[in-house]
Amino acid sequence: MKTPTRFLIAALVLAVLSPAGIAHANSCTPVGVSTVADDGLSVTMNSITTAEKTGSLTLTISYTQKNSTSDKRLEEGSFKLFFKDGTSEPQYGGFNNFFPGDSRDRSYTWEYLKSKEILAISYNAGFFAQSIDPKKLNWVIPGQLCSIASTTPTPTPSRTPLLSPTPTPSSSNSASSKSVIALAGAAMSIDMANLRTDAANLALEAAAVLTVVKEEFRNFDDAVSSAVSEKKLSLLPAFDRAATDIRIDSYTSRVSSLELKKNALNSKEKEIMTSLSKYSKYKVLLDEVRKTRASNQSAINRYVEAASILKKMNPAMEEARTLILLASSTVSPTPKASSGGNKEATILCFKGKAKLQVTGRNPICPKGYKKK
Repeated sequence: MKTPTRFLIAALVLAVLSPAGIAHANSCTPVGVSTVADDGLSVTMNSITTAEKTGSLTLTISYTQKNSTSDKRLEEGSFKLFFKDGTSEPQYGGFNNFFPGDSRDRSYTWEYLKSKEILAISYNAGFFAQSIDPKKLNWVIPGQLCSIASTTPTPTPSRTPLLSPTPTPSSSNSASSKSVIALAGAAMSIDMANLRTDAANLALEAAAVLTVVKEEFRNFDDAVSSAVSEKKLSLLPAFDRAATDIRIDSYTSRVSSLELKKNALNSKEKEIMTSLSKYSKYKVLLDEVRKTRASNQSAINRYVEAASILKKMNPAMEEARTLILLASSTVSPTPKASSGGNKEATILCFKGKAKLQVTGRNPICPKGYKKK
């Protein structure tokens, strides 16, 4: 299995130097139809589904790739999601080779902010592509009109020297290599700028969520303490455990998604270090990766903390009910006078702001409370 880095660089060079004889699709490709892509693989988009989460949307594709040739080894191609605002999100992961007759069923999920609108899903567009090529295989969300057939990809200035006729062999190879590196570096700069912006927005979103959760828990904790102090179940705050569990699951899912993004950034860093070390802005790209990863980690930490705070609410509510019921059962009317040393006594127990009065012949503070 080749590394994603080698595949991505190879895909980039093929995108720049692809021969004119390869057949392309000139309109949106229908779902469920096997179509031969420009890399030679037969690709079938089996399904495209979207789902809504608390603050984001997901798009999942299920697809089949097959090598229908009899004597060619083909590299597995990847998909890219294009948005109407001009941004895009590639498919990350490891990619294998397809030998003649090989066929694989796969699925992949993207998660993106609700402010974004999908333009199309493109196959073999190129990891660094910034616009849709109508000659590639492109799909739209079911029910959405195809509006990309007449779209012409923005030409890349650095392709001209690569296609110049009769170059000097020694200088041509050097110029081509430099052009490819410059092209990859420029595309990576744009890609990292988009990723860093998205990461910064996610970090701000996570910070806002954590602020709300902290304030919510402060109010909840104050109400619970007051109810325990007054020994009244009616003073306990309203609490929906099912809804809280859903929120916890949502934050946990967001953490998993952010962890994947962080892992992808680790791969991107390795890619830059191995493939773009001769690029003039090499160190700038590495710095962008690290800043983006730091923003992702900040968002992860905040969502983890928010979920942790919410997980405390149900145990706190159950403990409060137990303490109130216990306090009610231990408080008795004024005892009758009796002889001997068996008179009842009253003690005060404290836990934070909560105060509890316990009366009995040998009163003891409940677990977690201290006698003062």
